Amino acid sequence: MMKTIHALVDLLRTEEQARTCLTRKDAQECIRHAEQMRRQIWGPNRPMSFVSN
Repeated sequence: MMKTIHALVDLLRTEEQARTCLTRKDAQECIRHAEQMRRQIWGPNRPMSFVSN
């Protein structure tokens, strides 16, 4: 469980770093890295969208 918590904290740090990048290229690299980290934590599938009628 601690490993997962550390992975989530690292993910949050990477996402925050993307927000503070000075160039678009740097931000895109951070976003790609965050996406890889997210896939490692939750797997390759995206969450399902639920639509209520």
